Amino acid sequence: MASINDILTWFQSLDKPNSAQFAAAWQSFRHKDDKININDLDNDLKTAIQSISASSAFTFSLLATLAERPTTGNGTTLYVVLENTTIYVWNGSYVSVGGGISITPQTWVTNVAMGDIPIGTTINITNIDDIVNVLKDGTTTIFYPALNAPSFSIGHNAGTLRKIGESVNVALAFNFNRGSIYLNGVYQNYRAGAATGYIFYNAATAEYAGMPQVGSVYTVNAYAVLRGNNTFKGKVAYAVGVQPLDSNGAASGTPLAAGESGIQTTSFEGVEPLFATTVNAATDTEQPLVSMLSGNGIPYMLAAGTSRSFAIPKSWTDADKTNRPLLQVQERDPFTGNYAGNVLSAFTATNVTIGGVACTKYTENVTRGDYGIKLIF
Repeated sequence: MASINDILTWFQSLDKPNSAQFAAAWQSFRHKDDKININDLDNDLKTAIQSISASSAFTFSLLATLAERPTTGNGTTLYVVLENTTIYVWNGSYVSVGGGISITPQTWVTNVAMGDIPIGTTINITNIDDIVNVLKDGTTTIFYPALNAPSFSIGHNAGTLRKIGESVNVALAFNFNRGSIYLNGVYQNYRAGAATGYIFYNAATAEYAGMPQVGSVYTVNAYAVLRGNNTFKGKVAYAVGVQPLDSNGAASGTPLAAGESGIQTTSFEGVEPLFATTVNAATDTEQPLVSMLSGNGIPYMLAAGTSRSFAIPKSWTDADKTNRPLLQVQERDPFTGNYAGNVLSAFTATNVTIGGVACTKYTENVTRGDYGIKLIF
C-alpha cells in the first residue's frame, strides 16, 4: 500500500504515472463494496464495539430500524420491531415477546387516523397476536370468516340412455356438501350440521317404499324403463351448524339453522333402438342407443349387397309420441367423407315389427358396395 504523500507526488502537474503507480494508487483505498472486517478496525474502535452489552446492541439496531406508531396515553412514542424471530415493543425501554408469552398491557391513544380508526381511539396490546396485528397495519385488526353455503345434488348409476321396457336396478345417491367456514384461507369447520335423514321420491314426488332410509343411497329395484325422461328425486335434512369465529375467537354471525334441502332431481332417457343392415344386407341389426328427444345427424355404413335398409321405431316419428319425422337421408362421399344431398326418395317405406317393436323400414333395392348414409330428423 502506497502512502498518500507518495501517491500525490505521482500525480503532480505534467507528471505521467506508470501502470504500476496507477495500480498502487487504486489498491491503497477500499472500495464501497468491500466489507470491513472487524480485524481491520482501529484497535480502540474494535474494543469499544466488543464491549457493548446485548441490550445496548439491540437499542442501536432498534433505533436504526424501528417503525413509529401512535403515541401512548402518557405521550411516549410506541414502537414495534421484528428482529429475526423476536418481536419487541419499545417505549423508552424494550421488552421481547415470543412463543405466545403475554406482555405488560400497552395502551395508547391514536394521534393520526388509520383506515376506519379515527384520531383519539384507545388501542390495547395484551398478547403476541396483538403485536403481530400492530406490526402489520398499526391496528388490532379483526379478521372475519368466509361462509360457504352447503350444496346438494342427486345422481344415479343407470347411464344416460336405456331401452324402453328394460328392467333395471337404479341406485340413487344423494350428494350433500355441508359447505365450509374459512378464516384467512384456513379451514375452520363445516357450515351446515350433519345430515339427519334422506328421503327419495319417484317422478310424481311420492316416497319410495321403506322411507326414510338410513344413509344417502337408495336402490329402486326392478324398475321398468319408460319412454322419455325417467326422473328420480331426493332431499336431505340437516342439523344446526357450528358457530363461526373471528380471528379473536369471538362469535361472528350466527350458526346455519337446521333445515332441509330443496328436492333435487336426476334422470335418464328411455328410448327405442334404431336398426340398420350394417353387418350384412339381409339382417336388421340393432344399433347403439340414440336420444329420441335430441339425436340427429345419425350416420350408418350400410353393408354391401342388395336391399340394404334401415328401420325407425314408430315412437320416433308418430305425432302422438316423439313426433320427430325423418326429413333427409344424406349420402356419404367416399372420397371426402362428407355427407350431402337427400336420397330419401331412393328408399321404399314399409311397416314391419322388429324384436316386438313397430317400425318403419326404409329399403333401397340397388346392388352396390358399402354405402354411408346419415339420418336427419
